Amino acid sequence: MPQSLALVLVHIIFSTKNRIAFLQSHFGWQSGYGAFFVSQSAKESVISYIANQEIHHRKMTFQEEFRSLLKKHSIAFDERYVWD
Repeated sequence: MPQSLALVLVHIIFSTKNRIAFLQSHFGWQSGYGAFFVSQSAKESVISYIANQEIHHRKMTFQEEFRSLLKKHSIAFDERYVWD
């Protein structure tokens, strides 16, 4: 049965809350989200990106990277509604 991205994220958030309870003071879900789908052929590069995300974000902040992805894929956005 197909599910909307929003329902999938709700499931992820609720199923992980108990697992990350020990991070209570250091972790929180933001109110919004963005999702980008990649092809199966890009799987290894995505895994590598995730594994090296901390190093990557020393060069470019999450916000800079997210803006870059939106622009690269011609997705219109308004800064007032993108960040918490």
